[in-house]
Amino acid sequence: MPTPVRALFALAALGLIAETVNAFGGSGGAPYDGGAARWMYTLLMFGGSALCLLAVRHHTRERRAWAAIGIGVLLWSGGDLTWTLWLNNLDNPPYPSVADGLYLGSYIAIYVGILDLLRQRVRPWRPAQWLDGAIGGLASAAVAAALVFPVLDGLTMREAARLLGVPTGTVKTRVMRAKQQLRGALA
Repeated sequence: MPTPVRALFALAALGLIAETVNAFGGSGGAPYDGGAARWMYTLLMFGGSALCLLAVRHHTRERRAWAAIGIGVLLWSGGDLTWTLWLNNLDNPPYPSVADGLYLGSYIAIYVGILDLLRQRVRPWRPAQWLDGAIGGLASAAVAAALVFPVLDGLTMREAARLLGVPTGTVKTRVMRAKQQLRGALA
């Protein structure tokens, strides 16, 4: 690994340690003020995208995959930068915003990159595996959405169901199953 890449990895590791210390600053809050923490996070995200894009030069067989992942992380970083520079300062930020488009684009690019990496590294690759992965990912996302939406947005089960486009009973069932799985995992 070339020296500049090692230096970037070292900086990323130090930044990750600083971000972890900030996140778990103990009682009384985080040690860094809001502005410094936001910028540190944003710089770490851009550093991560730079590392992924540098991998394009060194992994010739997986070049396309690392380019897609790097572009995805870069899109996410752009969304964060949009929030830091513009949307954070608004009393009522627009929805959907430019940042939302960047975040959604990042999911697509990263998904394409991960699938390409799997295609390169897993042999033999059967079409049924793609379907299994999609079903598992969508099921996990549905459970996470059913848990997260009501808590983060203060939504009722009915509002979460309307937002997800599913019956209220489905949201209640997903929340109940997720809670059972969490209890089982934590027991």
